[in-house]
Amino acid sequence: MEAHYRLKFYINAYHFIRWNGRDGETHPHTWEIVSDFACDMEEKVPFYEYETKINTFLSTYDGQVLNDIAPFDKINPSLENFATELFDRLQTHPELIGSAVKLEELAVSEGPTRTYVLTNRD
Repeated sequence: MEAHYRLKFYINAYHFIRWNGRDGETHPHTWEIVSDFACDMEEKVPFYEYETKINTFLSTYDGQVLNDIAPFDKINPSLENFATELFDRLQTHPELIGSAVKLEELAVSEGPTRTYVLTNRD
């Protein structure tokens, strides 16, 4: 039997897109971040701790203009780039990912109709 946890988070952050050498309008989004973690059925995993740590990690973006935060000061903070950055950082964050859990999927939405999904299923 396989099991996983789905943890859902929301942050409010602003961004603008650079296009043809110009900056677009800064605008807000309520970003939805949905993370699926696989876990070993034999081990008790304190997911409330993961939830707290992920909230702390995401708080660095909450209320901010993403363009002011690396790497988005150099690359566009598009939905795809933001989701990829979160996925890469969560997947390798030493306090978040241990031997008992694995980040399998991360879905990031900038609104109710647009979601970008990254998976890591072997």
